[in-house]
Amino acid sequence: MASKNKISEILIVCRANITRSVYISGYMNMILKESILKKNINITSAGIEARNGSSPNQVIRHVAHLNGFNVNDHKSKKLTLEIANNVDIILTMEDWQNDFINENFTLEKNKVFKITNYLSKKRKTKNSDISDPTGMDTIFYRKFFEIAHRESKRIISCLNNYN
Repeated sequence: MASKNKISEILIVCRANITRSVYISGYMNMILKESILKKNINITSAGIEARNGSSPNQVIRHVAHLNGFNVNDHKSKKLTLEIANNVDIILTMEDWQNDFINENFTLEKNKVFKITNYLSKKRKTKNSDISDPTGMDTIFYRKFFEIAHRESKRIISCLNNYN
């Protein structure tokens, strides 16, 4: 784990760790390859209700490929206290996920954030959840990818300035 002033381990959390967290962690890692932080930050993912060993959603695998990265080898993992303790920052998709982590794990303060709020100058409302597009129409996936790309780029840019 990093010193208190540096972020080196980031965990992206969603419900099942087969759609949102897989894609965002993969996209962020792709962006990091072009960043000055590429050797200083490790981004992984987990799911609150994940079944260990599941493959990513087929749409996520396909869109990741179209965007220049690969998540085909990813296997889902359930969020545990050990995983949570071994990272500097936990970024979630929805308020209920923050609540679940804070209620079920004893962690240091200022470790769990909703991804849309992390390092954001604007105060976000509960409407800033990143909805799960799994099983939904194409428009829901498009909205997810738009938000995932925007938030990933914003966070990596902020970390470049922070670290």
